[in-house]
Amino acid sequence: MTFNQLNLKKTTSGRSSHRYLIKEAYRILSREGYEVKIEYILKNKKKADLFAIKGKDEIIVECLVRPSLSIVKKKRENYKNKYLIIVYPFDFIPTFPIEDFCERIIKVDLPEEIKNKERKILIQISDELWEDLNKMKTCNEKTFEEVLRRLIKEKKK
Repeated sequence: MTFNQLNLKKTTSGRSSHRYLIKEAYRILSREGYEVKIEYILKNKKKADLFAIKGKDEIIVECLVRPSLSIVKKKRENYKNKYLIIVYPFDFIPTFPIEDFCERIIKVDLPEEIKNKERKILIQISDELWEDLNKMKTCNEKTFEEVLRRLIKEKKK
């Protein structure tokens, strides 16, 4: 395999989005009177994005840019018997009931500059696929999926 760099638009920058979700959840919980700690390591050695305390109430907060069923299940398992809040982007549409795995959901509207951030991503592809990509006269596709779909269509011809 060869590593080849493609300049594709990534619709949401994961790291920037995650930081923004943490910042907003911190702000919301602080306003609600909680003392909030960032990247808190629990007794079970698991690290939570946020840990909020108010009196005897202890809350674990996990911020997920694109929550999948497996990740949410794992978070729930990591924090058994704890009050869990899942924070995710407002425009994310889950394919499963996230509310079944946590006590509260916070949806955050990501700013446009984070949603539309463009960056280069490094993806591993074979030399054969790289050659096929280079044969394409123009490439107006914005995502890797669109590039692959075009390649599949051209291979069928």
